[in-house]
Amino acid sequence: MIHKKGNIILIAEYQVKENTLSEVIDLLKQVAERTVQEPGCLQYMVCQSIEDPGRIVLYEIYKDAAALEQHRQSNYFKQVVLLQIIPLLESRNVSLFNPII
Repeated sequence: MIHKKGNIILIAEYQVKENTLSEVIDLLKQVAERTVQEPGCLQYMVCQSIEDPGRIVLYEIYKDAAALEQHRQSNYFKQVVLLQIIPLLESRNVSLFNPII
């Protein structure tokens, strides 16, 4: 896949609280199913660390900043990610990138 200038890449790193991993994964499945249907979502991947299964990384690519904002403003993002997933995390770090090559 060739990424274009203007695409936004989001990488979110989660450290899941002990004994909540299966619940977080189930919730992320719900988010993934909805997110990949968004017209501005080009890719949405949920990855789990081999060394630390409680470490989850989301790799998301959006057409542009407007598409990312639309995702963040969706009801399911607010209801599932903000209200249900985040309380189950020890930490959460989100970084945004632009493709350069």
